[in-house]
Amino acid sequence: KQIMEDIAKTITDVRFAGRIKKDTSLVDKIQRYLIKNKDPKNIADIVAGRLMAKNIEGVNDSIQALQKSRKLSIIDVEDYFTQPTEFGFRGINLQAILPKGGLVEIQLTTPRSLKIVDAIHKPFYEKWRNINTETLRGKARQTYISDVKKSKEIADKIWGEIQAVKGVTEVKPM
Repeated sequence: KQIMEDIAKTITDVRFAGRIKKDTSLVDKIQRYLIKNKDPKNIADIVAGRLMAKNIEGVNDSIQALQKSRKLSIIDVEDYFTQPTEFGFRGINLQAILPKGGLVEIQLTTPRSLKIVDAIHKPFYEKWRNINTETLRGKARQTYISDVKKSKEIADKIWGEIQAVKGVTEVKPM
């Protein structure tokens, strides 16, 4: 937490919030990993931080500050600003290794991307996140497709024009 707070202080108009995943949420995430044949040892958001920037430029400044930091090593970047999730979330999720080897997820957001989270997380994402949607058939499949479409429409309306994040695809593991 201190590492993220220190980095946030170096960037204009960026706020930091951190959390440790609740037990019930961790159990759900382990189940999702197992459903998708992924190794639960690779769950990165047990300890997570969020840097909320005022705008896209602040997100870019945050990425640069994180890249320069000697207190963590970025190992993975998921750019949901340029490629939103199937439900329409926009943001950047970074996975990094801390000095003592711990894995952490850092989410970079803007006020609009958090507004999208508020609108779509509970009614759509949480409804489907623990279900292997690839195996859905019939009415359940139709409901899922309809929910994804509604979620994307809500997210797109909130977001407005899609804005490109400069340099994100250039982030390399340190």
